[in-house]
Amino acid sequence: MTARSLCWIVVLASITTLSFRYSDTAAARSAGEPAVERFTCETADGVTLVGDFYPPGKGKGERGPCVILLHAVGPGRTSACRADFGRLPQLLQHEGFAVIAFDFRGHGDSKTIDPLRYFELYPPARPQTNQAAAHKLDSREFRTSFELALMANDLTAVKVWLNKQNNLRRCNSHNVALVGVEQSGLVALIFAINEHRDSNRLLEFTGSRQNAESRFEGDDLVALVMLSTADRLGADRLDPGWLQTWLPFTQARRLHLLTLYGDEDALAKEFWSRAATWFRGREKESTPGLTRKPIKGTSLAGLKLLDHEVFGAREELLKFLTDKLQTPNVKWSEHKGNQHPMLINLPRILGGQ
Repeated sequence: MTARSLCWIVVLASITTLSFRYSDTAAARSAGEPAVERFTCETADGVTLVGDFYPPGKGKGERGPCVILLHAVGPGRTSACRADFGRLPQLLQHEGFAVIAFDFRGHGDSKTIDPLRYFELYPPARPQTNQAAAHKLDSREFRTSFELALMANDLTAVKVWLNKQNNLRRCNSHNVALVGVEQSGLVALIFAINEHRDSNRLLEFTGSRQNAESRFEGDDLVALVMLSTADRLGADRLDPGWLQTWLPFTQARRLHLLTLYGDEDALAKEFWSRAATWFRGREKESTPGLTRKPIKGTSLAGLKLLDHEVFGAREELLKFLTDKLQTPNVKWSEHKGNQHPMLINLPRILGGQ
């Protein structure tokens, strides 16, 4: 084969690929799918996050429940970003969900910081000799369980941004599910725990703490999906005592929990088999608790498991989100508080206090 022939094959392949992408996009637009919107928001510790917002389809507006997608983090996942979800956000949008996919700090487009605020809280291990680097984060800097748990602050900032969209009647941020991939599932769990344990996170609906309703921001969380999540955060294996406290907490707070993992994924299988004993009694499908869905015949993990058509993990995810968020049809109301939340109280959570 000549070099010229090979060149033409590459060109034709590129044209074919672009044609499929165009037809896919055109079909979505003709079906009335709203356009995706890029957004930015800032965390309480000075990190600028970048993400995409997919308004709910099918004309739902304020009735659209919200799904927040969390890409993988941790060892071997330093190049992960929101783009890894592919067409999943559009699929969920088409089903009537408002969807957010964002880049965690240090990943993708979320690398810019306010160095004065950030390094006041987390002094660098060595002097910053490069001025440009002093304003940037790198995902490779997040290795330990404490460093990765800091990403729960990103979820707090995203939820505040989502509450503002709620008040514009573009979605219902009182009806939220988190979908965490691998270690980001534990970041989501830490976020959920903090939302219920920190008294400073009480919503001030009436404008004064004395008369405030006894309701936490975390009450907006209806469901949590942990995809191929084991008991590792960073390079660390988490204290079993912490997890034995954290996971049943979701049941006490009436948070529906789904775990999806390959039956031949040894780490996830061992963890969730043990974790199942920490939940009280045998839960019915319709009540809050733990729903385990081991996918037989595979060791695939994370988005590789979710994207594989044979194993049906994506169908399980969609069914769960529809049952837990769409069916109850949580009533919309305005968010009146929590626009300036505090940082996650990590010492208390990781210290098991």
